[in-house]
Amino acid sequence: MSSLSYIQRSKDSILYAIPPGKPDPNERCIEGEDTRSRVIQSSCKGNSCWYNVFNFLRKRIGKDPVEALQEARRIEKIISSYRKQSDVLYDFQPIPVEILCNEEVNAKLSMLTKSNIKELLLDKSDIDKLPVQEGTALIQAINEFLAQNTDNNFYDFLLNGFTNRYFSMASSFLRNLNLDPNVIIAGEKQSFRSKNISKVTESPTDETLLTLSLFDAYIYKVVAEKYELQRSEWTPLAGYTGLFKELKAGGPLAICGSFGRNAYTEEPFKMDRGIL
Repeated sequence: MSSLSYIQRSKDSILYAIPPGKPDPNERCIEGEDTRSRVIQSSCKGNSCWYNVFNFLRKRIGKDPVEALQEARRIEKIISSYRKQSDVLYDFQPIPVEILCNEEVNAKLSMLTKSNIKELLLDKSDIDKLPVQEGTALIQAINEFLAQNTDNNFYDFLLNGFTNRYFSMASSFLRNLNLDPNVIIAGEKQSFRSKNISKVTESPTDETLLTLSLFDAYIYKVVAEKYELQRSEWTPLAGYTGLFKELKAGGPLAICGSFGRNAYTEEPFKMDRGIL
């Protein structure tokens, strides 16, 4: 973990000072306390908020470390490469994968087939109704859909295309860390089902989304381990008191969870008045 100082620490409160920016990559990283100058860190891109959060907590190595840190630098480069590939993958999506999980979007896109997609989707009034990203990604995806003979509707084409690229990328990443992705995902599914007996997948799409979610969660876990971060035992059930104890004992926490529309148990609705 990187060296952090306190802004405030008492029996009732604790506030850590998170260093600004990042260590200067032109200065050599040595063992012990990091005394390198701090420089500007570029903003978060793509689907890599997890990567940037870990950067606040871990020891960042950089381009030219001392011999004792060469293995840590190798791991750092593997994780950085995965993050960059992930950004490209998510940026390519004409419709973000988290929105594809929405049942209403699923239903609309499933009605688009090779025989009707140009007529229905290339009309600008219809395009405006869909949560598509700007640029030519949508037109490119439609042309690729029309040229293939595997998926019968546009929803399956988009989801399968994303998952195939994702699984290839994630599997390669894990193999670079000497981990077997097939063994890992089988174990994660078995563990998930043993703890969630009532949440049985009902379709191939459900199975695909479950595999994506478990792969993501495992990769976050293995990245944290490779960065030599410790796993916290705190959960929201422990409340503020438990969180305060954990922060005092172990330092700042990076917390993952299911957020956003695809994690809602019910569809959102617009309120008559705003929340003050």
